[in-house]
Order: sequence, then structure tokens, then C-alpha cells
Amino acid sequence: MAIQGAEVLCLAVDPEVRAVLSALCAEAGVAATSHPGRSEPPGWRSAALVLLGLGEPAGGVGHDTGGAAEAAEAVWPPGLAGLPRREGVVVVHVPAPGAPVDPPGEVWRAAVAVGAEHVVGLAAGREWVVDRLRRAAWPSAFCVGVVGARGGAGATATAVALATAAARGAGRSGLRRDDPAVLLLDADPGGGGLDLALGAEELPGLRWDGLHDVRPPLPAGGLSHSLPTADGVRVLSHGRRAALVQEGAGAAVLAAARAEHAVVVLDLPRHPAAATVPGRSPARATPAPDVLLCVCPAEVRAVAAAPLVLRAWRDWPAARTHLLVRGPSPGGLRASEAGLAVAAGVEADGSRLHRTDEVRAEPRLAAALEHGHPFADHGRSPLRRWADRWVAEVLADRLPSRRGAAVPAGP
Repeated sequence: MAIQGAEVLCLAVDPEVRAVLSALCAEAGVAATSHPGRSEPPGWRSAALVLLGLGEPAGGVGHDTGGAAEAAEAVWPPGLAGLPRREGVVVVHVPAPGAPVDPPGEVWRAAVAVGAEHVVGLAAGREWVVDRLRRAAWPSAFCVGVVGARGGAGATATAVALATAAARGAGRSGLRRDDPAVLLLDADPGGGGLDLALGAEELPGLRWDGLHDVRPPLPAGGLSHSLPTADGVRVLSHGRRAALVQEGAGAAVLAAARAEHAVVVLDLPRHPAAATVPGRSPARATPAPDVLLCVCPAEVRAVAAAPLVLRAWRDWPAARTHLLVRGPSPGGLRASEAGLAVAAGVEADGSRLHRTDEVRAEPRLAAALEHGHPFADHGRSPLRRWADRWVAEVLADRLPSRRGAAVPAGP
């Protein structure tokens, strides 16, 4: 079943080629409209992506019609080459049985005539086309990476707080609980399992050890609907034994995570070398975040460590860096002082903090986490109230009610 996303337009003169394009859209899980292209088709200007399907030119392989415009008219009906230029046009060459699989020169010249951004041979580029369809139909999820300044800083509790706050924001708009828009992703294989913090360890569904060797692309919606759901949040957790996730599998899972959800919250280790995906650059295989949030206790050593942690993740190009200073403060260090000290250390590395928040001590939180229900029945939690405010101010407009309708900002 196609997901209700932005629509794709499929154009091809040959009905068999149109059927191939429609099958690609179905595989990607995107809505599509097909058209023979005998005039300017409805949706040419507004579609998220246009697939132009070409078989062999009318004169056969190697038939040379001259210029680009003549090549276009040899493959498509007259007039199609004169369509208004637009971005997001991909030419897909569907070779006839027994024909060479590489697109012939006529196809390339026709692509120039219509201003296509890519020419793809179906034989070698099928997976690329499916991925391009998904990226066009679904805006990439808003990604928040949460990392602690030291061990026990509260990064996991903060990640859980943000994910459940985002789920509540989506729920206020009427989103069904069986269609969660938020994914909480465990990127710390040595953390013991994020599902424990939500009391979801007994819930059915995949963990990382069931995804360690998957190959891209994943079926549309296949990741989200395979995961356990707790407090309105999809959860991808490590188990009690850390899974060695193959680099290609990790990249495929993380790409699907961003394609299938509106918000992805990652619980990160303090250094990228310890992150879920092993290989040359774990951070590169992890989706680049919109926000990297560092959770820092109001302690001198944590304040000194926070810039070092952020420096370690510097190759993961977050658009913005946020700091959350958490109480208690055993030495009397004020949150404002901690924020200024961390900001100075970050600026010394040539970066900056874009936002600093503080939350007071919460003695009951540790016990609530132990029992796997940190915020469900704890409406007075300072961390929960902060998370609700952060979601309302930073990402409420990224929470769809039905995959496309935004949730109004609000507490």
C-alpha cells in the first residue's frame, strides 16, 4: 500500500514503461500519477518528482536524430521537449529485452532537452531510483542527537523525554497511536538497551540484532511497523548483547528511519567511535542531525568535559548545538555559569552554542527510569515540562497529524 506522501508524476509513451515506473513507485511506497505525456501533464509543475521513462528510440539503438530537441521528439511525442523547465526530473531508461543496458546517446540528448537532473539505467540504478523517490516524497525527518557530557549525565532520560514530548505533540493533533511520527533510536551499543528506560523490553518487535545484516533499500514503512511502540514512540533499541551492525545495514536502517518518521531522536555515546555503526566513520553513517544536544550536569568536571565531547562529534555536521544544564549542583555552580563556561570552550574550538537551557534537579527520576515509566504518570517532572517546551519552540511544525498536516506550536 502506498504511503500518503507528496505525489510523484510518471511519464512514458509506452504503457509497459509506465507500468515499470509505477512498480518503482509502489516499491518506494509513494503515491504516483501516470501520464502518457502527449501534452503538458497535470502535476508537471507541482509534483515532488517527475520520472520520465524511456524505452529504445523509435529508430532503434544508435539511431541519431541530430540535436537534443530532435532526439526528444524521436522518443516522446512532439511538444513534450517544450515543457517548462523544472527541478526534480529524472530520466529512467528501460531497455528492451536483449538491448544494451546502458542508456543510448538519444536518451542522453533527450534528457538535456527537458533539463533532467539525472539519467539512470534501470538495470544498474533501480535501488537509486527507489531511494530518490522516497527522498522526494518524504521530507527528511528532523533529527536530534542527544549526548551526555559525562557518564550518567542523563542523556538517555533526556532523549526519552524529548521523544515522548514529540509524540504528545503529534497526539494533540489527532495522529493515531498506531501511526507514530517519532522514532527513538539507540545509537549506543554499550548502553544496555534503551527499551529498558521505557519498560518496553518485553514488547514484540525488532531490535538492532535483527537488523544487523539487512540490505538497502528497506521496504517502504517496513522499519517503522516492525518496531515496538511505547508511549506513542517507535523504539529501535539494542538488546542485552550489543549487536555488531554491518555498515551498509546501519546506513540502510538510518536512511529508512529518517524517511518514515517526522522526528528521530538518537541516544548517542560520548564518542562517535563507540556509536552503533562500526567502520571508517560511524558518524558519517548516522543521519546528520538538525540539533546536537549536550546534557551537562551542573558540575565543574562535566562543564570541563562538555566542549571535549562536542569536539569529538565535530565531524558530524549538526546545524545547531544546544546545551541542557541539569541540576543538582553539588558545589553551588549556577546553571548560567555552567552555560557560559561551556560556551567559551565551544567557541575556542571555532563553534558556538545556539541555545542553552536549564532544568532543576529531579530526585524521583532515577527511580522512575528503573521501573521503565519515567514520564507517563509524572506530570510534574521538570524534565518533562522542559521537553514539552523545547518541542513547542523548536520542532512543533515538524510533527504531522496525517503525514503532511503540521501540528500547531503550543505548550
